[in-house]
Amino acid sequence: MERNVAHPTDARLCETARRKLVGLAREAGIGLRQNCNRLALRLVGQVGRYAHARQFKRMRKALRRLKATPDGCCATSSGNWIRSRKGR
Repeated sequence: MERNVAHPTDARLCETARRKLVGLAREAGIGLRQNCNRLALRLVGQVGRYAHARQFKRMRKALRRLKATPDGCCATSSGNWIRSRKGR
């Protein structure tokens, strides 16, 4: 009997990685300026809707923006935090 399998799409994997990165930063005590929670959730939904409607150019645009959120928000903030701690 077939199961309702949720295959790991690129957008969902990106969102999971972003969520884990934000969690690790929180555990390490790194204060992030922004973590893009709302934006990422909205973009994951958009990617799925665009793919279903066969609007692949729009889907790729939303996916590019989703992939840029963890690097832009978390990595920049954590890099600044690490640089500020080196002098101590």
